[in-house]
Amino acid sequence: MRIPDAYELVNKKFIPEMNSDCFVLRHKKTGARIFLVSNDDRNKVFTIAFRTPVSDSTGVPHILEHSVLCGSDRFPMKDPFIELEKSSLQTYLNAMTFSDKTIYPVASCNEKDFRNLMEVYMDAVLHPMIYHEEKIFRQEGWHYELESPEDPLTINGVVYNEMKGAFSSPDEILGRYCQASLFPDITYRNESGGDPADIPSLTYENFLNFHRTYYHPSNSYIYLYGDMDMEERLQWMDEEYLSHYDRITVDSEIPLQPAFDAPREFVKEYPLPEGDSEDGKFWFARQWVVGENTDPVLRTAFQVLEYALLGFQGAPLKQALLDAGIGGDVMGGYQNYQRQPYFDVVVKDTDANRKADFIRVVDDTLKKAAEEGIGKRALLAALNSMEFQVRECDTGSTPKGLIYGIECFDSWLYDADPLMHLEYEETFAFLRKNLNTGYFEDLIRTYLIGNPHSTLVMLAPKAGLAERTDAALAERLAAYKASLSKEEIDRLVQQTQELADYQETPSPKALMDRLPRLTRDDIEKDVKYRECVKKEIAGIPVYHSRVDTNRITYLRLLFNVSDMKKEELPLFGVLTSVMCMMDTEKYTYQELSQEVNIYTGGIAVQPTIYGDAEDEDSFRLTFEIFTKTMPEQLAKGLEFMKEILTKTCYQDQKRLRDLIGQIRSRTGMRMENNGHSTAFLRAGSYLSQACAYRDQIIGIGFCRYVEELSRNLEARGEELSRKLAEMAAKYLQPERMYINVIGGDEEYEDLAKTLPEYFHGKEGEHSLPAAVPAASFRPENRNEGFKTAGSVQYVAVRGNFRRAGLPYTGALQVLRGLLADEYLWNQIRVRGGAYGCMCHFSRTGDAGFVSYRDPHLKRTLEVYEQAADYLEHLELDEQALTGLIISTIGSVDHPRGAYDEGRMAFSALMTGVTDEMRQKSREEIIDCTVEDLRALAAHVRAVVDSHAICVVGNAGKIEESRDVFLSTENLLQ
Repeated sequence: MRIPDAYELVNKKFIPEMNSDCFVLRHKKTGARIFLVSNDDRNKVFTIAFRTPVSDSTGVPHILEHSVLCGSDRFPMKDPFIELEKSSLQTYLNAMTFSDKTIYPVASCNEKDFRNLMEVYMDAVLHPMIYHEEKIFRQEGWHYELESPEDPLTINGVVYNEMKGAFSSPDEILGRYCQASLFPDITYRNESGGDPADIPSLTYENFLNFHRTYYHPSNSYIYLYGDMDMEERLQWMDEEYLSHYDRITVDSEIPLQPAFDAPREFVKEYPLPEGDSEDGKFWFARQWVVGENTDPVLRTAFQVLEYALLGFQGAPLKQALLDAGIGGDVMGGYQNYQRQPYFDVVVKDTDANRKADFIRVVDDTLKKAAEEGIGKRALLAALNSMEFQVRECDTGSTPKGLIYGIECFDSWLYDADPLMHLEYEETFAFLRKNLNTGYFEDLIRTYLIGNPHSTLVMLAPKAGLAERTDAALAERLAAYKASLSKEEIDRLVQQTQELADYQETPSPKALMDRLPRLTRDDIEKDVKYRECVKKEIAGIPVYHSRVDTNRITYLRLLFNVSDMKKEELPLFGVLTSVMCMMDTEKYTYQELSQEVNIYTGGIAVQPTIYGDAEDEDSFRLTFEIFTKTMPEQLAKGLEFMKEILTKTCYQDQKRLRDLIGQIRSRTGMRMENNGHSTAFLRAGSYLSQACAYRDQIIGIGFCRYVEELSRNLEARGEELSRKLAEMAAKYLQPERMYINVIGGDEEYEDLAKTLPEYFHGKEGEHSLPAAVPAASFRPENRNEGFKTAGSVQYVAVRGNFRRAGLPYTGALQVLRGLLADEYLWNQIRVRGGAYGCMCHFSRTGDAGFVSYRDPHLKRTLEVYEQAADYLEHLELDEQALTGLIISTIGSVDHPRGAYDEGRMAFSALMTGVTDEMRQKSREEIIDCTVEDLRALAAHVRAVVDSHAICVVGNAGKIEESRDVFLSTENLLQ
């Protein structure tokens, strides 16, 4: 590749780990840093990033990240970001704020589309409309809202509400306090995303000054990855943008935090719902600063230590804390997303009086590990697991180049080589060589035991704290409003209306036409064939998903448990949660965890529900155990799976107590942190037997079972052990088994030779397993509100259009894009201030809406109810319709890793989705008309008219809307 004259070559190297030619460049005129990764990956990635340190917690980089994508000089429409979302074949389109950088990545497999995305993003970050339109700042950041002089004054804004949601979760609150405690003198002490208490102090002028200061090519990091004409792209960037700037000095260096002379302690608070008991809900966290991120060996070594001390089942630091009864759950690890990483140990569900015990157990366990040595099998398991993952490099639906790009910033941003963390062979070789030299034990002595740069953060629960905080804010706002003159109040009302008018008014067509677009000729007309062929080995049905996996075998053993009784489902959820974590006849649970990671890419167990594309009331319930191995270790993988399935011992009462405590803890955290998923599933359980089953296995129904179980485990422990063993013996039988193997012909032949040594089925004809009987389920709208101490809501409505006699059509996928990126985006995010809103329409007829980090409740329900009216009066020009069709095809054709491709082929077979059905759906997408979309108003009305409502959110907001619900209760009990 020829380097254009505008750039100087800093480094050039072929990286075998990535099979890529890499070039580090510097733009001569501006000093912009450039990193090119050239290879044959058609999923091309572009990222421009800026180093963005902060001096306060007003969230200015986060608000700016949102705002620059709301129009630019070349593309002055209101929201080119969402217009691209609606009209592009993009495989990734986003922006991200970190604690010291802001990055803007895009990706596409289509060359024309990729160039369009690059141009829009370059113009957005360098020439945003924020200087010409203050309303962008007010919409995305914060603003006073007053619709009439008589109304109470409130604060709204997209980032403001997003961060209110983020500051509602105790684990996220703790993480922020821990980071701030370690770095009190530098940028990391502040919340770059914005603290809701501080965001309203950000002024428009300071917002603009931040962009003027940091968003300059001299402070930029530009990354290009994939199969493209790199020379042409470099030339374009120089001519269109970089050459228009001169080099300036930008003071954005991230300094080092001076080390502490002694450890420090802090006590902070987090909210519980009013009336909740505070007993046993303390959190403790200890953390130590560990060198710098620009040391690749130290960085990888501490990832190994994370596994060896905390990561595997029975890891010594985790187990010692559980054995001491200090808390209900133990977490932590190596946090390496900034210049100075740190290692932390976290205990939750404990009491304030256990602080000394926590410190003592951590210190004693670390000293023991350093003096007596870390288990070498644990170190080997960690190294093998990490090496398997980096060599596999299966990033699912996320572009591989994006992951590499984020990885390179962990060194590049701090003026080190961007290749540093992408070359791993020498690092792994060094660590393997030093498994038995005391190297890892020395790291514990240096960075943990003997390191004064550490803190202890105690997070204290306070029932009603959120309610008091909200009340105090309301009082301050009321006092501020009372201090205003009539003219000032009228001005606030006017500004509120002006912002609403701005948000409601579409950009003129002449401006919209400036956005570069694809045409229908740029999309493929035919689906890609998915191959999943039914075969048989040793009397067991085997479904072979034929995909090139680079010699990795992905193996899934499934057991049909569709005849399971509904009352057994929560126990089934427990079984799938504890299996792989108990002793077996041959291994202790510690040994099992280590051996599995030494020989395989891991083993996991999960319950799965497969719907039926032809029958909305039919589905299959399966127990699944999964592993991935290299060819030479396939036998070991099968050996471990058989041991887990047939030889697990459920009698260890102490181990069960520990696991039930962890399951309760992790389930509660998952439901709080993913309130949209929690509400959406629960609302679905009112109408769908499949959702009702899933709710009892992983949702609120399961949570209630585990909460009750944990409170009474002393009395029920023996019974639980017996029932788990009986359930495994009843349902995990060879005659119930079938297999999905993902790989090429060689991987299938390896399995055909090896499987008979471990499993046998019944010879003869096999068909897909029977479905769950539908007769026992009766739909019932329970319409529940689940209260949290959070400050935002997750508002869900579910329904089924097929039960209303309406068919599935591919146009529903176009509708999803139209609603999500147009109607819901404008009404719930732009106007309402929520962080987001999603909708879903499946082949089974199951459909629904759910909002995310939403300040409203009733208003959001009204928006859902009005969606059908919006569709009935829909007006779209050909350009807008074509864009929606293109973006829909882009989501359908989204490139995926080998495992995901094989898994989708098998899932299609299980759900009865044929390639002919996929092709028909694709044609309905491509041929979709405005009339087709208008006709789908009936589908939307069928969904919202079901009135199956579930909300997870702020306790006060739910009580204020009590008439919406048939019942309300705390989410966690």
